[in-house]
Amino acid sequence: MGRIDILISIIAPPVIYSIASNQVPSWQAYLYCSIPIFLLLLWEFYQTHTLGLFATPTIIGITAQVVVAYVWGSSNQGVANLCIVFPQACVGIMWLLSLTWKRNAIALLARGDTPESIAESDARWQYPGYRWATAFMCIVWGISFLSAATVVAICGFLAPQSAFTGIQLGVGIGTPVLVGVWQYFYILHLKKRAAQAATSQEPFVQS
Repeated sequence: MGRIDILISIIAPPVIYSIASNQVPSWQAYLYCSIPIFLLLLWEFYQTHTLGLFATPTIIGITAQVVVAYVWGSSNQGVANLCIVFPQACVGIMWLLSLTWKRNAIALLARGDTPESIAESDARWQYPGYRWATAFMCIVWGISFLSAATVVAICGFLAPQSAFTGIQLGVGIGTPVLVGVWQYFYILHLKKRAAQAATSQEPFVQS
């Protein structure tokens, strides 16, 4: 479910906003962005009786979007533009806060939902190398999302509106895609190191 979470929670909102913001006020456009998130929450709750890892902070961000855009965004386009970063910032904070959880976000995603994958993940979690690697990936995701949110927020005030639409769309989609590609090759690197370390018994990330 992790990839679906990313697609719906992170990529869908900027796409919807780029289309809807040209037709309706900003706060309504942000409200439309919440529709796929709410559908994802309902579906995941129906299946697992839990809230999605990505959808939950995104909903918090969208709630802030609608409120701030409705109260202040109608008279200030910069503030209306600023609101677009709230969900991405909330997800970035979630990545970093997960370092304080019993298991970080990457480890939770890698755990899966089958008895076999859960047992395998529990065994890996006993090794410091696995815990360090998953924590490092959370840090990269968190810093990347917060950095992207900062760039878009600044452009929201300084860039022309026509240019800002493309900027927020490119950054909103490009950030998770680029970090996802980095993570793929980083995991390959870890697997290669694990294969070369003949005397080491500590497994690296195997997702």
